[in-house]
Amino acid sequence: MKLKGLLALMVAAGGCTAASAQVIISEVVDGPLSGGNPKFVELFNASATQSVTLGAGKKLKSYNNGSATATTVLDFATVEITLLPGQTYTIAASANSGQSVWTSVYGPFNQPDIYLPSGIFLGNGNDVYTLEEFDGVSDVIVDIFGRIGQATSGTDYSMDWAYEDSFARRQPNVCAPNPVFDINEWIVPGRNALEVGATNDTGGVWTQNTRDLTNPGSHASICASGNDCNGNGVPDSTDIATGTSQDCNNNGIPDECDIAIGAANDCNGNGVPDSCDIASGTAADCNGNGVPDSCELSGNDCNGNGVLDSCDIISGTSQDVNANGIPDECEPFLFDCNNNGIEDATDIANGTSQDCNGNGIPDECELADGLLTDADGNGIPDSCEGAFVGEAFENATVQPDPFGVRNAPNGLAFFNVQGANGGTFASYGGLRFDIGEIKAFFDNEYGVDNYTIDRVYLHLTQSNAAFTANGGVEVFYTGNDSQDFSPGANPEVTFYDNFETDFADRQSVTTYVFEQVANGHNDAYLMYDAQGSNTSGGEALTAKLGEGFGPLTLLLRETDPAVVATYAGITNNAFRGPTIVIFATEGGGTGCPACAADFNEDGGVDGADVEAFFLVWESGEGCGDVNEDGGVDGGDIEFFFVLWEQGGC
Repeated sequence: MKLKGLLALMVAAGGCTAASAQVIISEVVDGPLSGGNPKFVELFNASATQSVTLGAGKKLKSYNNGSATATTVLDFATVEITLLPGQTYTIAASANSGQSVWTSVYGPFNQPDIYLPSGIFLGNGNDVYTLEEFDGVSDVIVDIFGRIGQATSGTDYSMDWAYEDSFARRQPNVCAPNPVFDINEWIVPGRNALEVGATNDTGGVWTQNTRDLTNPGSHASICASGNDCNGNGVPDSTDIATGTSQDCNNNGIPDECDIAIGAANDCNGNGVPDSCDIASGTAADCNGNGVPDSCELSGNDCNGNGVLDSCDIISGTSQDVNANGIPDECEPFLFDCNNNGIEDATDIANGTSQDCNGNGIPDECELADGLLTDADGNGIPDSCEGAFVGEAFENATVQPDPFGVRNAPNGLAFFNVQGANGGTFASYGGLRFDIGEIKAFFDNEYGVDNYTIDRVYLHLTQSNAAFTANGGVEVFYTGNDSQDFSPGANPEVTFYDNFETDFADRQSVTTYVFEQVANGHNDAYLMYDAQGSNTSGGEALTAKLGEGFGPLTLLLRETDPAVVATYAGITNNAFRGPTIVIFATEGGGTGCPACAADFNEDGGVDGADVEAFFLVWESGEGCGDVNEDGGVDGGDIEFFFVLWEQGGC
């Protein structure tokens, strides 16, 4: 019976109400469906005789994400309610289509007592609820679910009372509010209890779970005298005392009622709660998860020995050398990363697969996983060809006013280039690589400074979002290595808007068309080729690498206002972050010409050398310091032309 009908009955009967009595928080739910719905909080008058009015001075509050500051969910000064003995009051969320989700789960005739306005949000599985009352000085807690301040963030669900995609229900024998949270007063099945049995509500399983396991508008209680949960006309206490009903967990409720209301599970349908079956030894629970093994055997006993696969592995009865949770005797192939029906070791031994780094994993699998790179697309991992492969030590996604550098964790785990059509989401990307690390690698390979850079690639891994869109991107080199890209450290919110002036020295390295393929897809772009034609930016980039120290700064910005190129960043858990791949050959120095007069190193001294010299000199790069006095200035021009006019060194 809903509140309106009960109030009418109470008035007709001349019932009285009291200002305060035994109102408790009886159930909290964080739903698994669209928008985290259905979400609700249920209140219950546990008194057997006394009606209760909640009005001015009384509030339902929430403490969100570990905060010590409360948010008022419902102020009863504006919505006064009266609860009859044993009556519930259900408060539901309407945000994120909450009302339509509720109706799809519970039906049109089992509606909550109140839907909160869409701007008021209920808990997300780690938020505390309190009933509070004004005592003349301040609001004091009368009843509580959860521990205030225990959650460390909005994603911390480590508490024993966490109810993300789950629920918590007050034990039926709790008959009075408690201002101090006691986990023993609650049935808390743990996180994701409503998501058991399907992925993304396949076949409506989550909807069914929510309908079966949560109980809006109904709270089983033994507080009222003569409680008769099984409806046989006999008080539950009498049923238990006479043996008509069992009460194996001694909570004062017949086992069949515990099972019916979802307070206990009975997976084998023998009328005894699973916990009691396990405790008495009637049912085995070898993995200790609270579910009788007999209920889990289907699909989890691949060798048909009557023991769960996980328990076979734990006990050592079965081996699991690849640690995938399947006994080895049930798998025709233990290590077959390319799924060709051949053991990886056999693939490698027969030459069907290559393993250039000798780690026992076919190269194609490590390339597909992004553990290795193949920037030049020849099918051979770059590192196995002697290339330097190194991730950026810094990446940034820079947005317009008022945002600036995108904050962590997304600002580090993802790297975005979005065109001007994105408005405040438009962004350019900044990357920095450690030149000293690159020099040390090649010095060790060829001897100090005894190498020439041959090719330079930028390797990026797609980590696509729903809003990803194809389009043009341009890569720039800049000598501005001091611009602060770190998340939250740059106070200048017009950073994006100052791109033209912040990086006035920028030089184009290459342009490409971003094409979305799939998460984890590897994209590689040639930025410099000693045997080919390069932009001024490619030449300047390589000259900077030749200095052997400091950072190398690259910028990525759209050439197409509609593009949204999304890549994995340096802290991405799934994919490799932005990477530079450099091939070098032995001898010839690190990029600066041996004779300044033949600056382009084509074997002749002519006008092309003048052009090549000034491109580098104007950028202020190290190779422009041909007189080796530590600076790039007019003295280098004079020194160059002396050598050039005399035809060489």
